[in-house]
Amino acid sequence: MALFLISMFVTFVEGLLCIVLVVPVFMIAGILGGLIGGAIHNHSRINRSTLPTLALLPFLIGPLESLLPPERSIQTVSNTIHIDASPEAVFNKLADVRDIKPSELGFTFVHLVGLPKPLEAQMSGSGGPGSVRTSRWEKGVWFHEVITESAMPQALRYRFVVPKGAIPREALDEHVEINGRYFELVDGGYALKPTSDGGTDLSMTTRFINKSRLQAYGNLWGKMVLKDFHRSILGLMKSRSEQRVDHHPKTPWPGAPG
Repeated sequence: MALFLISMFVTFVEGLLCIVLVVPVFMIAGILGGLIGGAIHNHSRINRSTLPTLALLPFLIGPLESLLPPERSIQTVSNTIHIDASPEAVFNKLADVRDIKPSELGFTFVHLVGLPKPLEAQMSGSGGPGSVRTSRWEKGVWFHEVITESAMPQALRYRFVVPKGAIPREALDEHVEINGRYFELVDGGYALKPTSDGGTDLSMTTRFINKSRLQAYGNLWGKMVLKDFHRSILGLMKSRSEQRVDHHPKTPWPGAPG
């Protein structure tokens, strides 16, 4: 199994992220297959000529998955972080997020295995309902977030719009492609809640449609990917919001030129 997965990656049949997604399934299937095969071998009188036929069963049964009725379910993912800054200060950092450096995003599993990192988000218009924030990622990925609610400093919400051609085919594995075969982003946003210490609890929420026939598995991975991404973005917002700007002029050192 390991050799098979490595060969798929080396020959570019599948990306690293896709391989990471299927490893648990392969491991469980391999263990169950071994147990069932061992039980059949030890407790039945199947002759050796029949065993190769049993080995072909996974290839015969596998295509049946495509015959399962398609399902769609809307899932919600939310993360919260505490920021040592006022809601007003945090809100002002949400609309325009320029020049995002990799070091600001911290370590994330999904970026480690190939998900592109965000580069910037730029707001056009007044920032109110109907305004458009354009998010740009590595590998030429971009999409729009159309503002549906802007309530300073309590909430900023948007719906996703992914124009045709905005996601290069080679940029994302098809299993996690934005608005691809398996997942579709619906809407999302930020909610800000003041805390007693003068800070802010910032929550980020995203809703997506799971179109996978394996709903439970799709929900598991879809939520894991988005939660990891949320933590990265919330960490970025925390870092930038907590930056202190010294507005007091410094006293020149003795003897400095006037």
